[in-house]
Amino acid sequence: MERGAREVGDIMKAIFAVDPGGHTGVASAILDETKPRAIDAVRNRIHGLSTTLTGPEEAQIRELYKLWLDFKTHAVRTGLLDPSQVELVVEDFVLRGGQTSGGRAGTSPERIAWGFLGYRMGRHDQWKSQHKLAHFSPVIWQQPGQAARYWNKNILQEADAWVRGRPHERSAFGHMIFRVNTLMNERRFAN
Repeated sequence: MERGAREVGDIMKAIFAVDPGGHTGVASAILDETKPRAIDAVRNRIHGLSTTLTGPEEAQIRELYKLWLDFKTHAVRTGLLDPSQVELVVEDFVLRGGQTSGGRAGTSPERIAWGFLGYRMGRHDQWKSQHKLAHFSPVIWQQPGQAARYWNKNILQEADAWVRGRPHERSAFGHMIFRVNTLMNERRFAN
């Protein structure tokens, strides 16, 4: 390889972003984090998916796991990425003192997020006991406010991520854009 040239995997990142709740939004893609802006990286994504999950929390947790496993497996099997380059980003909803939870529906995001994490951990432990090479992607927790600035219609349209009538998918895309922006800033400061 020429001096200064990069491997494809050095510039790519796969992100699976989740906005959990009664309606769970998911957005996933393989991205080139060397694009000029995070919006450009998301707009030029490959192997992208977005969906909204509904129904009982247990069913959503299982479906999230299936989507996650399919996405991570595909990202790695394409040969583009190492398992460590596949990131799981989840909106971290935290009730503050004085807030009311809104009953069961108000705490659904926490139950789904932590149920998904626990389900992944159990499946990983089961797999690890049978196979030596097992990678567990840690969760990157992001507060809603961190991604909120990217939920703007103009920004999401520019990123080709405005999903009409699907606010939770748009939220997941907002978390994806925020994460890519964070990665780009880390890359800039590291150089």
